[in-house]
Amino acid sequence: MNDMIRGGLLFLAGAVVGAAGASLMARQDNPLRGAVVGTLAQGLAAKDKMLTSLEKAKENVEDMVAEARQAKPTPTGLPDQSK
Repeated sequence: MNDMIRGGLLFLAGAVVGAAGASLMARQDNPLRGAVVGTLAQGLAAKDKMLTSLEKAKENVEDMVAEARQAKPTPTGLPDQSK
């Protein structure tokens, strides 16, 4: 079997499995649906925590860069105190 036919069959199989999964998840009485919703909720909460941590890290780095620019030595070797 050549690669093109094999790829087409794999794509078709994936489309069938995806369609079956979508129709299964669309039913409200499906017990698996609750597990999927819970997992997605936990994933979204983890994403929010990660974004908060990244924002704090970004602010800390910006503060350190500002401090470094302020403490930048002058040609005499001493920090610039004129500001």
